[in-house]
Order: sequence, then structure tokens, then C-alpha cells
Amino acid sequence: ENEQDYDKAISLYLQGGLPAKAANVIKARNMMGNTQLLDRVATALTSAGLHDRAGEFYEEMDQLQRALDSYQKGNAYRQAVELSRRHFPSQVVELQEAWGDWLVSQKQIDMAINHYIEANCSTKAIEAALNARQWVKAAQFIENLDSESAKPYHKQLARHYEESKQLEQAEKFYVAAQATQLAVEMYTKNNLWEKAHKLATSYMSEREVGMLYISQAQRMEAQGKLKEAERLYLTVNEPD
Repeated sequence: ENEQDYDKAISLYLQGGLPAKAANVIKARNMMGNTQLLDRVATALTSAGLHDRAGEFYEEMDQLQRALDSYQKGNAYRQAVELSRRHFPSQVVELQEAWGDWLVSQKQIDMAINHYIEANCSTKAIEAALNARQWVKAAQFIENLDSESAKPYHKQLARHYEESKQLEQAEKFYVAAQATQLAVEMYTKNNLWEKAHKLATSYMSEREVGMLYISQAQRMEAQGKLKEAERLYLTVNEPD
């Protein structure tokens, strides 16, 4: 390479199984006009599994589909999306989703969220936000779902807020998940009897409230929490 015989140096690098070094010489010496040489290097880069570098060379040669395929194989999604925006706009959404999936597989869940949003994959965006413990973001995304689809996610949020003792937030999401009885149980477990009763009577029939209290009282009795059990029995006028 020092002898200025760059073609020979490139050939030696390729023969020696060092396509990345050959690629570096071509870029450094601005030899991108030699299509035959570029093709040899791109092929060698592909064989060596350096797909993102191969993609750059295919792009230089205006072999755009091969460039896109190489970027995808190399998980070089930034380049793939940029190339698609210019030349394959119909593939951008699909690539954004694949980018998100790849980031999740790399445990970079935070970073995946925005790519799922770009790809209109609301369910994947919500699941990524929940797994990344981005509760507020997850709640925002869930607002765009219909109430039936949102139920399991609302319940998941409610459980998180209950565990972190943010009980009013938990109540909000239990109610949204149409699981008011779980919010009532949460309040009674935390000895917040008035809140429990107010919530129960607001959303449930008298019969449902009675059944819930009795089953919960029986559970508490079995756990030896006799005072709490008595309190529940008295609430539904069944002292025994």
C-alpha cells in the first residue's frame, strides 16, 4: 500500500480475506468510480458477513435493491430506512417495525418504542413501553386502543401502581379495565375501608358488593386476619 500501488494492495487484502481493509483503501483514496473493483469488494464483504459495509458499496454502484438487502442482513436499519425513504418509500413502515424488533432482541427496548410508533404497531409499542417500565408512555399509547383491547394493559398498569403503593392511580386503571372488584380488594387489603366501600357501591350492585366482601372476608379469616374479616362481614351485615 505504501508503494502507491493501491490496486495491488486491494487485491492482496481481498486474497488475504481482509475485505474491510480493501474497502478502507477504496474509500480513503476515493476510488469509488471503479465499478468492477467495487463489485469484487462488495461480494467479499458479503462473504465475510460485513453486510452493512457491502450495502454502502452496492449503494455507490447504484445497485439499490442489493444495498437494501445487505443493510437488512447486517441489521443496519438506519441506512436501510434512509435508503428506503429515498428510493423504496413503501418499505419504510415495514423496516421501522423490523428495526424495533431487532432493538428488542438486543435488549434495547427503550429505543424500540419510537420505531414501533413510526410503524403504526401500537400493540408492540405498548408492550415495549411496559417492558421498559415506561408507565406514563404506555398509558398514553393505550388511550388510542378500543376499550376491549386496552383491558389487559390497563390491568397491567393497575398492578404496577398497586405494587408501588400509588393506589389512586391503580384504582383509575382497574376501573378502566372494568375490574373494579380488584380495586376494592386493594383498598380493603390496605385497610382503606371507606374508599373501598365508596368505590364498590359506585360501580357494583349491592349483591356483587356482598359477594365480594364475603369471599374476601373468608380469605382473610383463613389467613388469620380476624379483625379485617369481621369488618367485612359487618359491612354486609353478616356477622357470623
